[in-house]
Amino acid sequence: MTAVRGSTMSEGGRPAACPVWCRGCGPNDPMHRGFLATVGRERTGWVSLQLLVDRFVRREASIKLDATRYGATQAVLLSLGQVDRLIEELTQARRLMRARCAGRGRNGECGRSPGSGTGSVGEDRGMSDDRFMRIHSPEFQAMAARVLRATELTSRLNVLPFDDEAGRGELLAQLLGRPLPARVTIYPPFFTDHGLNLEIAERVFINQNCTFLDYAGIRLGEGVMIGPKATFITLGHPVDPVQRREWLTGAPIDVAENVWIGAGATILPGVSIGRDAVVAAGAVVADDVPPATLVTGPKAGVRRQW
Repeated sequence: MTAVRGSTMSEGGRPAACPVWCRGCGPNDPMHRGFLATVGRERTGWVSLQLLVDRFVRREASIKLDATRYGATQAVLLSLGQVDRLIEELTQARRLMRARCAGRGRNGECGRSPGSGTGSVGEDRGMSDDRFMRIHSPEFQAMAARVLRATELTSRLNVLPFDDEAGRGELLAQLLGRPLPARVTIYPPFFTDHGLNLEIAERVFINQNCTFLDYAGIRLGEGVMIGPKATFITLGHPVDPVQRREWLTGAPIDVAENVWIGAGATILPGVSIGRDAVVAAGAVVADDVPPATLVTGPKAGVRRQW
């Protein structure tokens, strides 16, 4: 966006130099009002964002971003380099959103299924109504092909003699798309349905019979310890009976450094576990875990009925 001079009025009452997206410049107004949006929820407060572009070359052309919350406004001036960075980040985010969204819900939000509620994803992890991928779409077919390949590799991995470290390392490298980092220990049997989106840092320990459904992404930070039969799930289905067979839902899992996850724990889509936290054996983790926290117990209460 380029700052411009002058204030000659067009036939529509807008300064002639204004672009078509201008939302209210006047003859004495030095700003283009280029973007206006109000977002938020009643319980958290409303946030209004407005993008203002200086029409006159003063010290330096810039874009002003105003954020208003509870009546208080904060302004940020963006330089050309910051605008370029913002455009780059938004472009990449848009590509990701389009890749994971096949349509729009009735509220106009990409990724929301028809009839989905406004509750937090954390209230129903793994069974939310947020669309991720349409079943039988080209993306789904590509994922299914990778699942077959990953299943083939894990079936070979899990029958190797335990002392065949070279063979195990080679198969794990094919599963993960990269060699294992230093001092990583993985005891078979080991299961993943994709592998390429499972990021394992140094000194991670994974005990026997663990499962990683990692298509939406799983990160295990340095020094993470995982007990036997732990399960990490990044994909699910909508609760609605019709949508259930048409869509996959999903969100990444992030496990920070030095976390200990006990035997038989289940980590559901979208969960983040903070540094030094402990997840007790058998726990079902549906909400984010703060750092240096112990969480315990199953969480299988009745959430909704239909």
